[in-house]
Amino acid sequence: MRRVWVSVIAVIAVGLPASAQATTVSQKAYDLLTREYRAQIAFTDAQMNHNLRSTETRLTSCASSLAALFSTNLTAAGAFTDELEAQYYADVAAGIDRPALTAFTGLTHLRFTAKYHRQAVSAAKFMRTVLALNTCKDMTRWRDAGYAASKEPPNTKEFGSALMLNLPAITVPLKLPMSEADNFEVLEAKANKRTMAVFTSIGDDWGVWAPGFGF
Repeated sequence: MRRVWVSVIAVIAVGLPASAQATTVSQKAYDLLTREYRAQIAFTDAQMNHNLRSTETRLTSCASSLAALFSTNLTAAGAFTDELEAQYYADVAAGIDRPALTAFTGLTHLRFTAKYHRQAVSAAKFMRTVLALNTCKDMTRWRDAGYAASKEPPNTKEFGSALMLNLPAITVPLKLPMSEADNFEVLEAKANKRTMAVFTSIGDDWGVWAPGFGF
């Protein structure tokens, strides 16, 4: 499955902002997203493959324990499989995810309207959670609690559905001169293309690695 964590919608109006404050907010948002997109475009296949090898090595023991869990607790095993898949994607795609977190965190500090601010806060919080996933630790804690429903780890609840229906989205209003607007849209398209290529590749790798453990 391809996992794209947060949908970013840049709403671009061509022209000059109505006030100095609006100019500052729009320019800072533009700078944050531009740096994010450039970093994502620069994330190479070699870097991704390095992350892949490191991630698979680090998660092998956890995956083996998870495979054994299927024979004793199918519900918990299914939830942990989804969490492990999310962690696998996030760790391998760190060159996509970490620039996004930096950008979203920066957006939370800008003077957007309450609606856009809430979206930025939600997106940043979600990305921090994704990048901090630790399926092995969650497995140990829930096992020690006897797999009691009341003790289910928060991450298996959030990532325990393969459909991932409640992913956050963030709208970023930008008002830019024509030349910057055109350049931004080109850069955004390149970053989106690179992100899709990375997540598609990781999906293929997961599809080879995970069945080796029986899930």
